[in-house]
Amino acid sequence: MGALKLLDDKHGELKSMRTAPNYLRRGVASLILRHILQVAHDRCLHRLSLETGTQAGFTACHQLYLKHGFVDCDPFADYQFDQHNRFLSLTLCENNELP
Repeated sequence: MGALKLLDDKHGELKSMRTAPNYLRRGVASLILRHILQVAHDRCLHRLSLETGTQAGFTACHQLYLKHGFVDCDPFADYQFDQHNRFLSLTLCENNELP
């Protein structure tokens, strides 16, 4: 599962990405992420950001987001940086095309 939180009219936050244990490593997370990217596109967002953990258990998450074009960024919204979180962002094409 996953969710899109609107931060303003051009910036969204990817929230609560999870895959049920029986469906890990089957491409489900990529399908969910692509769906959320399509929703962000449909809403004409210019940027999609997320906050995730830094522990070893998040390595697969990091790989997923990097594979889809996300890059490290500064904290956004009300988040504060600490050693346990990582921030990533994806700039969506300003001509409203998916990257």
